[in-house]
Amino acid sequence: MTTQHPEPISLHDDLIIKVSSLLMESIGSTRKVEVNLSSLPLDGDLVASGVSAGITLTRLNTGILATGSASGTVEMQCVRCLNLFEQPFSVKFAEQFRQTTGVLDGKGFTPPHEDPEEDEGDGELAFEISDAHELDLTELLRQWILLSLPMNPICGKDCPGPETVTATDEGEIDARFAALQELLDNEAD
Repeated sequence: MTTQHPEPISLHDDLIIKVSSLLMESIGSTRKVEVNLSSLPLDGDLVASGVSAGITLTRLNTGILATGSASGTVEMQCVRCLNLFEQPFSVKFAEQFRQTTGVLDGKGFTPPHEDPEEDEGDGELAFEISDAHELDLTELLRQWILLSLPMNPICGKDCPGPETVTATDEGEIDARFAALQELLDNEAD
């Protein structure tokens, strides 16, 4: 029998949630979590803004399954015109957080794997529930948002493209290339 909690948990500018009570419930029990972030650092200069996410945490025999969706914007640089623009994103995700510490006794354990072929062989679990029975959603959201962003961001269908260069008379040297022309003239002497 699954336990449903009518009141969703709301996180504002925080991505850590205590899940010890969910870990003590039966398999299939759920919690709803609503997340609102003003900003989330992604990678380098990329920062997600106005992040809104709805997440369902489901108790599994090996930990917790986090499923949901997130949306917001990321300021990116257009690869054509090099102007900054707001890139909206919307992503759906499902990730498992494995339990490594018992809730009642506090002893560490390695949860059983359902499929040994699924193990990547590196011995590390992608997402784990901390020893304090806290689930940190930061890395989950960061990775899924980055995956949803375009590799070659373009500000829109009306992108002006690169700045156009006008042709000059044969003898005239474009001011941007004056330093190069000076080097060539010095080399010829």
